[in-house]
Amino acid sequence: MPYGRALSAQASSRFAYLIVAAAIFVVLARLLGPEQLGRYAWAVSFVAIATALADGGMSSILARDLVATGERRNAWFANFLAFRLALGMLVALFGIAIAVMIAPPTVRIPVILCCAAMPLLAARFYDPVFQVANQPFLSLYPTVAFLLIAPLGIAATLAEEPVGWAVLAHGAAGVGYGLVGVILGWRLLRPDFTAVGRKGITEIGRSVAPIMLAALITALAQRVDVLIVAEISGDTAAGQYNAAYRFVDIGAAMIVTVLMPLLTVFAAIATVSLDRLVVAFRACMRLVVTVNFAGALLAIPLAAPVLRLVYGAQFEPAATALILLAWKLAAAFVSLLAFTLVMATASIRYVIWTSSAALGIILLLNWLLVPSLSATGAAIATLVAELMQLTVNLVMASRALPGAFEHGWWLRFTVAASVALTMALLPLGGLPAFMQGLAPALTFIALMAVLRALPGNPMPILRFGGEQRET
Repeated sequence: MPYGRALSAQASSRFAYLIVAAAIFVVLARLLGPEQLGRYAWAVSFVAIATALADGGMSSILARDLVATGERRNAWFANFLAFRLALGMLVALFGIAIAVMIAPPTVRIPVILCCAAMPLLAARFYDPVFQVANQPFLSLYPTVAFLLIAPLGIAATLAEEPVGWAVLAHGAAGVGYGLVGVILGWRLLRPDFTAVGRKGITEIGRSVAPIMLAALITALAQRVDVLIVAEISGDTAAGQYNAAYRFVDIGAAMIVTVLMPLLTVFAAIATVSLDRLVVAFRACMRLVVTVNFAGALLAIPLAAPVLRLVYGAQFEPAATALILLAWKLAAAFVSLLAFTLVMATASIRYVIWTSSAALGIILLLNWLLVPSLSATGAAIATLVAELMQLTVNLVMASRALPGAFEHGWWLRFTVAASVALTMALLPLGGLPAFMQGLAPALTFIALMAVLRALPGNPMPILRFGGEQRET
């Protein structure tokens, strides 16, 4: 399937999903305030960790395995569904038990109910199914279900216990989203449940085991800081930090939108020509690195006014955290692009160790920094962990595909980035504050142009099927 078609399909549904989810979160932040939003963030973070465990990171490799299984696809998909159902039920049981023990009283029952619905709440794997079946625009239907249910979260603020009802609305929207996707995926691939057996399920388990464990560790690494900030610094600080982190959630969803279809494309190109894959990966990497670095530079002057404009003055203390999280997001995009290449061409067993190291870094630095720096300390911890994972994924990508990184371009990028970072850390005097903030990003783009390092459009290179060939 052409990458542009898959991307436009996912982007349409994902954009609608993100707009509505972001708007609801902003309204909740303004109506609940930092303290109550902190309790809401605790519950949603707990459910997100459980959901990530029930998903097991399998969505990211589903497209690859559906393509690889060929005529066995229907039998493989049936075993996949059986494995997912069993895992979802197991996570639901553990989640309920843990929620009974540690969840705050105001959100305990809603969290338990969300855990009980975990097999459907975690059913977010259907986008790769739509791609493989050449029906990517079916992604819009689950989004419509979400759009119809999610606004109940705003109505929940009128209740006597608004936080609990808002959590329930969040869970209900997720269940509707997953249920419609499962029904459509089922109808497209017609899983052959007569082929479900111990051998098939074991095959699935072996295939996804490394990334499943890594997904759990990654989910903890991404969400445990909210729980730690709430425990050490209180609900208000947790609410402010979660408001800043919401931008990371939106950015992460955009990353998934871009990279999910790209995995299918990389895997297909790899079967045709590794030289062509080098060209395609280089084009994508140039664009991703340039855009994300410029965006992170812009976050420096824009963080405080954006928080004040979107959430209100009560959330402005999280501005420094938002700047750090913007750099974390930029690093994550580059890191996951490199990881996508590795997934398409080589073993990914190393992610268990890198994810474990990232979680260890986050736990250690949160313990050291949050008591004195609150949300800023949590942001520093997650940024350091992301930079470590970026380094490892770049190294593994270079090993998986020799020649993937063009040293000349990276040298020119380093020159432009170094000048821009110096300007950001040592702003020039005599300019208005806002212009001082914009100057590093503008200088970076100008230098990239002068050095002839600005990226081009990678879309023509990503077309696979015959016409585009490397010369």
